[in-house]
Amino acid sequence: MTDAATDRPEAADRRAPGSPARGQFEALLAEEQDFCADLGLPGDLVATLARSESDWAFILKIDALLEAAAREIIRRGLRRKVANGIAHGDSLWNDGVWDFLDRLPMRGPTSILTLLDAAQCPAEEHDLFDSIHKMKKAYADDIALTGASLAALIARRPDRAQLLRTFSAMEDYDEAALMKIFQDDGSFLRFCIVERTMRFLFFAYHVALKLGPAWPLARCG
Repeated sequence: MTDAATDRPEAADRRAPGSPARGQFEALLAEEQDFCADLGLPGDLVATLARSESDWAFILKIDALLEAAAREIIRRGLRRKVANGIAHGDSLWNDGVWDFLDRLPMRGPTSILTLLDAAQCPAEEHDLFDSIHKMKKAYADDIALTGASLAALIARRPDRAQLLRTFSAMEDYDEAALMKIFQDDGSFLRFCIVERTMRFLFFAYHVALKLGPAWPLARCG
């Protein structure tokens, strides 16, 4: 696949019901670029990921980006606590906590996702993490699947209904019809995943990088 999903206007026109309209998608793209710039990442990172040479590489990179964003949300939230005078000047907070955070696994009872849940991260974003991780694990567990398309991988899974619902952001759909659309046009499936990823980066940018006041972890004091 050589074209980025985010560069194809026809893909944007085919977005699933409930997805952002073209203007909203452009706003998501702008926020994603701001988020990446703040973290010192290329502004066109998501578009570049969409051009990955295989679905295997695409999923691994999206998983890594989501993990980096989740860790940054927690890191920025905790840093604000420190800046507000809570444990200010304590070497444990200045050094030890960041090392501890970097060592936390992404999933499990004591993990980054547990902290995000405690901070009331939207459930749909948690579902996105889990779905992307399932696909990453499926590719990682069988080297023979490296060249398999993502749609083919989803089609053979018993949890494909949940995966389709998460990636398409649709509650009601014809599973067979949607599965055929994704199998016929893998770039549209990538587009849907890119769009969901940008929604999370939009969330991350506003609650972590722009001091969103509505998120519990962002409240100091």
